[in-house]
Amino acid sequence: MDTTTSFRSTTNKAGTYSMRLLQLHELSQLYDLNQSIAQDPATQAFLNPRSEAYLGQFIHTATGFTIGAYDQEQLIGYRAVHYTSQHLEHVPCPLVAPKYYPKTAHFAGVGVAPNYRRQGIAQQMISIALYRLCHQGFRYVTVRVRPIHEQSIDLFTSFGFQIVYLKKDMEPVKECFFLLKELTPDQPKSFIGQAHFHLSVL
Repeated sequence: MDTTTSFRSTTNKAGTYSMRLLQLHELSQLYDLNQSIAQDPATQAFLNPRSEAYLGQFIHTATGFTIGAYDQEQLIGYRAVHYTSQHLEHVPCPLVAPKYYPKTAHFAGVGVAPNYRRQGIAQQMISIALYRLCHQGFRYVTVRVRPIHEQSIDLFTSFGFQIVYLKKDMEPVKECFFLLKELTPDQPKSFIGQAHFHLSVL
């Protein structure tokens, strides 16, 4: 099964980037990218450094998947997705019916190398992740975003996510928005149009 797709940058930079699902043997590359992004002064407030064990749960097919963006063989970005509804437990008012908890996924983390930002990479990874989740039968997707990250909020709301709850006194941050998106059977077509990728991505 071919899990590779490609897209052309939305900027004037020459070349085409590719995207595919990360495999377990690529965990060290994911760890190195996470560390380099987390230690970048421009993004320290956006991303926490994670251990290999933590990142590994988003590659293992039983617990999630991670989409990797590549410039030739170099990993330049990732979007981690976890098959879990545990974050819903932080919300006092039910956002979805408990029967849908097994069909609720969570966007767990994202990172793009500094030299590759503002080229549409994060947007493409969201499109592919939503497309894949739709075909896997998931009903909802959640994500947590800090209120100060206005660009991230705008990006997610452009995909139909809605701010449903503000959680305060969270660790290690003071407050965090919960965003929720409902997935419907007719939506994969719209994701294809946004991402310009091939059906072979699954």
